[in-house]
Amino acid sequence: MIEVCRVGKRFQSTTRGVTAALREMSLTVGDGEFVCLVGPSGCGKTTLLNLVAGLERPDDGEVRVHGRPVRGPGPDRGVMFQDAALFPWLSVAENVAFGMKELRVAKREREARTKKYLDLVKMSGFARVWVHELSGGMKQRVALARALALEPDILLMDEPFGALDPKSRAALQSEIVEIWARTKKTIVFVTHDMAEAVRLGSRVIVLRARPARVAMDVDVAARLPQPRHVDQAEVVELAAQLKGGLDETGEHEAVDGESEDGHDDERPAAAAAGGGGARRAADWLGLHL
Repeated sequence: MIEVCRVGKRFQSTTRGVTAALREMSLTVGDGEFVCLVGPSGCGKTTLLNLVAGLERPDDGEVRVHGRPVRGPGPDRGVMFQDAALFPWLSVAENVAFGMKELRVAKREREARTKKYLDLVKMSGFARVWVHELSGGMKQRVALARALALEPDILLMDEPFGALDPKSRAALQSEIVEIWARTKKTIVFVTHDMAEAVRLGSRVIVLRARPARVAMDVDVAARLPQPRHVDQAEVVELAAQLKGGLDETGEHEAVDGESEDGHDDERPAAAAAGGGGARRAADWLGLHL
C-alpha cells in the first residue's frame, strides 16, 4: 500500500519566490490498484509521483510504502518517465538488464528476465538493436520492460504515452492494462488526458490546481469493467462528467493540455529539465552520472 500523509512540497524560484506544489496532501493506493492521477498542468502530479518514487523528499508530512517511510528510490518501485530515458550507448537488452546488473542480480537470472520482459512488451526481436534505431513507441516498450525487469511491487508511470502517435498510444494502453491484469502490480499513472485516465484506471483521482488537493476520487472499476476503449461511449461520458466537476472550479481548461514549458512541474524549466532523461533514470537506479 502507498500512503501519502499530509504531505507538503515547496520549490524556490528566482522569479516567483516560493511555490507550494503540494500542501496537506493525503491519499492512499491499495495493493493491486491501477490509479490514474489527472488534473491541470502544473498542479503537482509529477511532484507527487517523484515523492512516491523517492526521487524527491517532502518538506512536510510523510510518504510510506508498505508501512515504511520512503527515504529514496528502491527496487520495489519501478519508474517510467515522460521520455523513455534509455541509455543510448547500450543496446535494447543491455538497457533492460542495466538495473538488474547494478543490483547484482546473477547473470543467468538477468538474461532470463530480460528475455521474459522483452517478450511481454513484444520487443523480443529487437534485443540487440541500438536505442537510436527505435521509434518512440518502441523506446517506451523498452522502458516498460526495464521497469518490469526489476520485478517491483509498484509501477510509477509519468505520462509515458503522451508523446506517442495515436496508434502507438492506443496499443500501449491496451498492453499496460493486460500487463496489470496479468501481474497484479500496483500502478500509479500520471496523465493530462481524462479519457486516458478513465480508459486505464481502476480508480481515477482528479487533482485541483496547486497546491494540489484531491477534487474527486472515482472508483471506475465499479462502473466500467475492463476492457475499455477511449472512444467507448461510457468512457467518453464519464470523462466529460469528471471534467465537468473541475468546471466549477475554473480549472478545467488546463486538463488535457500541457504547461508552457512542457513540464507538469512546479520548478523552473531549467531545473525540471536538469532532472529529466537519462539523469532521472540514473537517480532511480541509484547511480551518479
